[in-house]
Amino acid sequence: RVHGGFPREHSAMSPKALKSILCLHGYSMTATSMQLAVRGIAKHLGKSCQFVYIDAPHISKDNSKGRAWWEAEKNPDGSWTYRNFEKSVAFLRDLDEGLGPFDGVLGFSQGAAMLSALVAMKTLPNPPLRFNFAIFVSGFRYTGQNHPHMFSSPDLFSTPSLHFIGDADQVIKPKSSQSLAKLFREPVVINHSGAHIIPQQTEHLNAISSFIDKFPAIANAHPKL
Repeated sequence: RVHGGFPREHSAMSPKALKSILCLHGYSMTATSMQLAVRGIAKHLGKSCQFVYIDAPHISKDNSKGRAWWEAEKNPDGSWTYRNFEKSVAFLRDLDEGLGPFDGVLGFSQGAAMLSALVAMKTLPNPPLRFNFAIFVSGFRYTGQNHPHMFSSPDLFSTPSLHFIGDADQVIKPKSSQSLAKLFREPVVINHSGAHIIPQQTEHLNAISSFIDKFPAIANAHPKL
C-alpha cells in the first residue's frame, strides 16, 4: 500500500516541482502511523515537498498488526540474520521502477536501518532505490548476517545525510545512531532530549528545512499516487 501526502496548496498535477521524500516506518508501524508520526514535518514542508508513505511488505510478529522490513534472529555466534530482508529489497526495487527516483528518503528506527542498507547499495551498478539524500531518525547500521560485507569498505558514504539522535532513546541507543553517522563523509547530526520519537519542535523542523533546501528537486509530484 502506497500513500501520497499531497500538500493542500498543490494538486498531484501541479506544474511546480515538489521534492519527493519516501518515508520508511519503524518496526510494527504502518504507512498510516508513519504519516501521523511525521505530520508536523509534512506540514512544515508542505509547499516544497511531497511525502510518500508505504507499508513494509511483511507483517510484524509482535501481534501489533503492524508491518516490518525484516524479522531479526540472533545467531549462536552473536551475529544477526534478518529474515525477509531480500524480499524487502525487491519490494523497494519495484517501487523505484514505478515511482522513482526520489529526492530523498526518511527512515525511522528499523526503517532507518533499512535506509542505511539502501545507502550502502547505492555503490552497486544497479541499486534498488534511487535517491539523493537520507534522513535518519533513531537510526542504526544494518547488521544482517546475509550481507556481512555491506559496510566493510574503508570509504565513507558520500550520500548527504541528516541524523536525529534522541539522548533518552532506550530502544535505539544513541551510541548506535552515532556509529551510523560516522559512516558518512559529512553527516549533519542533531541531538535532541527526547526518547524514541521523531522530533518536531521548531528547531528540528528548521534543521530539516535547511538540510533539504540544499538540494534541487529532481522530479515532479508523482501523478500515480
